[in-house]
Amino acid sequence: SSIHEEGDYNIWLKAVKEIRATKRFEPLMFMAASFASPLLELLGVQSFALDLWGNTEGGKTVTLHLAASIWADPHEGKFIGNFQSTEVAYEIKQGFLNNLPLMIDDSSNIKDRDKFNYSTFIYNRCNEKGKSRSNISRGIEVENTWRHIILMTGEQPFMKDNAQGGAINRTLELCCGAEAIYKDPSGLAD
Repeated sequence: SSIHEEGDYNIWLKAVKEIRATKRFEPLMFMAASFASPLLELLGVQSFALDLWGNTEGGKTVTLHLAASIWADPHEGKFIGNFQSTEVAYEIKQGFLNNLPLMIDDSSNIKDRDKFNYSTFIYNRCNEKGKSRSNISRGIEVENTWRHIILMTGEQPFMKDNAQGGAINRTLELCCGAEAIYKDPSGLAD
């Protein structure tokens, strides 16, 4: 229900052009990744994650909302998810999105951060296929598949020093600069 056209395209386009003119790396990368996500399968490129991290009030969430606005309703609880989802919920959502980007806001909300396996999370999100499951009549359920870019935000880099090489190779990390990305983030969000 969040994937639909809404609002005034010309107002959106004007705002995007103004953001692009600032040449800030963060929104340019997130918009490019959002647009590029459907191309991964056509080009035979593997799924990967793009993590934008930095100080609070830097504009990370607004940047994620901007990238979401390309495809869907960027408001809270709509197209953008959070790190509170279960493994099965992620798999179903990724199967539904297929080639559209998966967007997850604020990794600081991960429960029990000391026990959370960051490498496994990235492997599972970039695996491009869910688990095989049987159904009540001893048949096999249709497996969820996807190939897309995962856009994430947080206050710290998502990958930890002890992460496995494969997970590190599937994650691009962008650090927000010291200055806020947007002069009027709430106005842009509106």
